[in-house]
Amino acid sequence: MKKHLKTYLLVLLCFLFNSTLSAYSSDYSAQEKPLIQIQEPSKKYEKEKNDKLKMNRPAPVIPDQPSFETDVYRNMFVESGKSNEAVDLKLNQIWEQYFVNGNVNTEKLYYEVDTDMAYILDTGNNDIRSEGMSYGMMICVQLDKKEYFDKLWKFAKQYSQHKPGTSRDGLFSWQLTSDTFSMIDQNSAPDGEEYFVTALFFAHARWGSIQSADGFDSERDVFDYEGQANYILKSMLNKPSADSGQCPTNLIDTNQKQVVFGICGDSATYTDPSYHLPAFYDIWALYADNNNQLWSEMAETSRTYLLPRAAHPVTGLMPDYSEFDGTPKAVGTHANFEFDAWRNIMNMGFDFAWFQKNKNDIQPLIDKQIDFFKDKPNYPGLWTLDGTTPRNSDHNAGLVACNAVGSLALGDAKVWPFVDELFEMSIPSGTYRYYDGLLYMMSFMHVAGAYKIFKPDETGNRSPIANFTTNISGGIAPITINFDASTSSDPDGDQLSYTWDFGDGQIGTGMIITHEYATAGNYEATLVVSDGSKEATKSMTITVTDNAIPVANFTVSVDSGIAPLEVDFDASTSSNPDGGTLSYSWDFGNGQTATTVRSTTTYTEVGQVVARLTVTNQAGKTAIAEKTITITGDNPTCNFGTPISTPLSSLHSDFKNIYVLGNGGPNLDNVTNFTINWDLANNGIYQFSMNTNNGIPSWWNNFLPKIVQNFNSSQPEIRLSGTGIPELDGSYWVTVNQGDFVMVSKTDGFVLYFSAASTAPECDNSKNVKNQTNIVLVPNPATSFVDVFDNNKGDNLEINIVDFSGKTVSSVYAKDIQNGFRLDLTELSPGAYILEIRNSSKKEITRKKIIINR
Repeated sequence: MKKHLKTYLLVLLCFLFNSTLSAYSSDYSAQEKPLIQIQEPSKKYEKEKNDKLKMNRPAPVIPDQPSFETDVYRNMFVESGKSNEAVDLKLNQIWEQYFVNGNVNTEKLYYEVDTDMAYILDTGNNDIRSEGMSYGMMICVQLDKKEYFDKLWKFAKQYSQHKPGTSRDGLFSWQLTSDTFSMIDQNSAPDGEEYFVTALFFAHARWGSIQSADGFDSERDVFDYEGQANYILKSMLNKPSADSGQCPTNLIDTNQKQVVFGICGDSATYTDPSYHLPAFYDIWALYADNNNQLWSEMAETSRTYLLPRAAHPVTGLMPDYSEFDGTPKAVGTHANFEFDAWRNIMNMGFDFAWFQKNKNDIQPLIDKQIDFFKDKPNYPGLWTLDGTTPRNSDHNAGLVACNAVGSLALGDAKVWPFVDELFEMSIPSGTYRYYDGLLYMMSFMHVAGAYKIFKPDETGNRSPIANFTTNISGGIAPITINFDASTSSDPDGDQLSYTWDFGDGQIGTGMIITHEYATAGNYEATLVVSDGSKEATKSMTITVTDNAIPVANFTVSVDSGIAPLEVDFDASTSSNPDGGTLSYSWDFGNGQTATTVRSTTTYTEVGQVVARLTVTNQAGKTAIAEKTITITGDNPTCNFGTPISTPLSSLHSDFKNIYVLGNGGPNLDNVTNFTINWDLANNGIYQFSMNTNNGIPSWWNNFLPKIVQNFNSSQPEIRLSGTGIPELDGSYWVTVNQGDFVMVSKTDGFVLYFSAASTAPECDNSKNVKNQTNIVLVPNPATSFVDVFDNNKGDNLEINIVDFSGKTVSSVYAKDIQNGFRLDLTELSPGAYILEIRNSSKKEITRKKIIINR
């Protein structure tokens, strides 16, 4: 019996084991899961082994020659230990997700229109940007995706590029709507033009251009990639000069040899370091048919001047926006290391890999930024430049990716964790996949050696290179200048012809020529060299002056207002009687200076300051102009519209109620009566007195001998001195408000309100006014709407738009605007306003200047 029982149990155990094994096999087959979990210890072992291998990897070795010379592009992933197959697989997954079959709501970036056009969508803002379109084209040409490239380019030509004959011809609107594809803002973000040009040159080299026998036409010859690239380059420089204050201007400041931030007014007087793409400029210098010397000089300026000056000396972090000398530009929060600035290390990394120029300038900048981030796991994406304060908490994929491109320039094993993190991180998805995703994809391609220079076929006829020198660049009229084009060349050795346009209506021919400028002025001298079939150009500004004294003059956006008061200064009305360039020197009276034709400063201290402009012509003659700026207290609802534009209306009244509103001011509790007798018709003030209930300083105080006033003129005001009442002496704007007499301190934040009413007028006396840079307004200047971003939270946020007289012209309420709040501006007239956010729960006020342009 026991034997049979043992046999039975053995059979039963075998049956159960086989059944279990069958169940596991069925589950594995259906779901592709491992048979049993006993493999986990081996995974742990493999991870420890891989971690050890990572720690012991040797430093990368920088090639002796740049990629441009060798046509070899490093795959840093493979150098770090990955297989070529794994890298190719990951890159294909990225392409498929963003361009082919990703989820349209959470993954895809590329969307087709009809059968022959497509666009890249900014999924976070639901609009179409020249930045994304040009990035998409560059990705497509790099990956040999001609059909996708052509669809993006045709869309950009159709909807984004301004047509010939318009003021912005050849340039691109940086922002379109995603439904009708209409332009939200007609102006350019110049990095879009830069990527368009380079992608088109690469497309020409890789696939060839469709060229017409009867010459290039920008509208007809859409797929003449080379012709389109040169057309954009010329369009970037055929507008008014960047420092002219006009709209639009050139995308390049030819004096600074730097790309500008924007093409209108003040935005053309500073730059964005991440727009500096010296590798692209060297490509243009080699393959463009115009301004080749300028492109080469811009590459040198970016590498050796702007970028080293813009970088913080310790962290290597650069600001979003900067002056042309690298000084951070305080526009909103963009003087910090923010989203645009992520791209700087990517730009420098692939520039180094391609050309290895100016190593001593570029490598230290990359090294500092890598050192800053290398010991900060899950580091935030936004920082102050000195690295002491993170400005967000997100570990942004775009910055992670760009940092990895810096590995191309450093021979140090500390770069491997950056390369590893880029490879191992998930492909960015979700609502805000646009910017992170595009930077992630391009950075992955750079690090994988899949982002290359495509050189045109040099077996055919190549464009000549135009260049010339002068013995002098200008002087006092009349002046003779020698022009020498002997440094022009042709890569094929073809004989060249030389044609000159001196910019004063005169032309000439020949390699070496002289020309006399008879009168003062700025002249654009242009050389055209031709090999018989292809041409190239070079231009130079010749400045001719005389001994006339210049005229200094300037306007201001506002000459009085509430602190903090932002004032725009414009010296474009200054002149030199007989022409010639002026230089500008500003002293704003608050310790700040500037040297551009237009500038902006903010006054934070109440009082009066004198802003002074000095203009100097090239002969050294100077002229000076001055204006007084009045900065009042910080309470815009308590100024009752002062200063008023008319004389003070007649007033013959006794007031028994005296209210001190706002912040500070005298104690007038002992004043029982105030009398004013002012007759505008007779221009006479007959009484200005106060009675007190305690005889301090007197029972009856006659202030007529102690005042100076101009009640009979516009902007009426009064100055009191020697009154004997503490804090009463000083200067005041005056007005009449519903029969009450009002004195608004010009230097402090208080108001004296003399009234027949027994209650004080409603007036906010909060002094908790936050710095205006806490608010981000997009766009600003605005046209029909503005998106407001701030860290305010509250149950009842009041958002006001206040004009500079203190009048609230628009008011809405919101609960939370951290993620943005859109204001409709269509009912407001163009001009300057203050946008004000009042947080009643925190008793805070936040203010920012906004400009409405139409």
